[in-house]
Amino acid sequence: VIRPQSRPKALFDAFVVVCVLYSIISMPLLLAFMPLSLVNATGLVVLSALMDVVFAFDILLQFFHGYVEDGFPVLSLRKVAWTYATSWFPLDFVAALPIAHPVWRATYVVHADLGASAVAWIPAILKLARVGRLARVMSHWHSLSGGNLLRVFGVICSWMLVSHWFACLWFFIGWSECVHPPTAAGDSITGESTWLTAYWPALRSECAPGSANKPEDVAHLVTPGTLYIRSLYWALATMSSMGYGAGPVAVTDAEFAYSIFCQVVG
Repeated sequence: VIRPQSRPKALFDAFVVVCVLYSIISMPLLLAFMPLSLVNATGLVVLSALMDVVFAFDILLQFFHGYVEDGFPVLSLRKVAWTYATSWFPLDFVAALPIAHPVWRATYVVHADLGASAVAWIPAILKLARVGRLARVMSHWHSLSGGNLLRVFGVICSWMLVSHWFACLWFFIGWSECVHPPTAAGDSITGESTWLTAYWPALRSECAPGSANKPEDVAHLVTPGTLYIRSLYWALATMSSMGYGAGPVAVTDAEFAYSIFCQVVG
């Protein structure tokens, strides 16, 4: 059994934290913004597979990692394994399932189908379960020297992480309504089909069935980086309720509904 204060295990936990952060940051970014050629790049596919191996190995180690209970270390292998199996193991197992990249590829190949595009977010949501592993490691670090500073840093990072996810989903909703407008005329008041066309009128010609199917198709008009920065600005402005200024705002009912959700959660 690995002792709770094991230094090698602590270093491995730090490496797992890096892997978790990469996973939960890159997943929505790749799904929403990145071009097909990059999503299916050999390097990213291999990196994703290596991440799955790391998380699988981490799950195995948890069955042998002792813990502290009432101030005393628990080093009984049977108790350690049973405690993990009946607590965090199901969530960790779901988060470690290697199901992401095949869905990404299928999604971008059949991107003209809105249903398939939405289904692609299922593995991304499942990967969010890895946040549980991050929370456990951070909880242990909070008990160390400088824990209060880590706690403040963790709150800021958590807020930025949630904003990142909200930004990616905000763009996904706008892009889906751009490629698959709910009505031919768009919004009854503004005449726009999505916040994208309201903010960038040059995209109106691309927002029609059979036109642009992927964000890379409009890169000559608006780069993915610009799309992300504007989406992140919207997410931060919505969660902080500080006002949008010259930033993008909701246009369609779906965008307004999502904005309300983000304001309530934020």
